[in-house]
Amino acid sequence: MLRCGKRRLAQMRSERLGQSTVEYAIVLGAFLAMVVALGAIAKAASSGVVVSEAVEAASHSQAQSFVGALQDVALY
Repeated sequence: MLRCGKRRLAQMRSERLGQSTVEYAIVLGAFLAMVVALGAIAKAASSGVVVSEAVEAASHSQAQSFVGALQDVALY
């Protein structure tokens, strides 16, 4: 009877280790995706792409009438 209890305890321990490994892999994947996304945003910001797009969008809405600017915002 005692041997059966030890076997069950070992089985429960291995199940917990497997679950924690899966959870670690999921969290690590999400963390790496965020790091890569932040790197892409930082690269775009440092190269001036963000500023040039903002200037182009601002001048585009300035040239139109108020209704045109609202349509531009709604369609974006």
